[in-house]
Amino acid sequence: MAQIPIVHNLHQEFVLYVSIVDTEHTMDEVCRTAARLSIGFEKNQKPDAPLRVRKVGAEKPFPRDMTVAEAGITPMTSLELFYEAAEAASPESRP
Repeated sequence: MAQIPIVHNLHQEFVLYVSIVDTEHTMDEVCRTAARLSIGFEKNQKPDAPLRVRKVGAEKPFPRDMTVAEAGITPMTSLELFYEAAEAASPESRP
C-alpha cells in the first residue's frame, strides 16, 4: 500500500485536479475520491450511469474492480472520469 498523487478531470471539464489515492484502491474508489473535487460533479451527477476512469487519450476505461497498482498508474498519471452512458451517447463516440 502506497499513496500516490494523480491528475484528473471530469469529462469535458477544463479544470485539472490532483488527488491522493492508494495503490490498493479500485477504480470505483478512485472515482469517488476524484469526484469530490470536481466543480460540476454535484450539479451534473448521473445516478443511473456509472462513473468510469481511463487514462487521458485511452478509448476504454479500466475495469471497475481493478486496483491502481494493477492498472500501472504511477504518480501524476493523467486520468479522465466520465459517465459511461453519457460517453456511449455522445456524437463523437459514434462511427
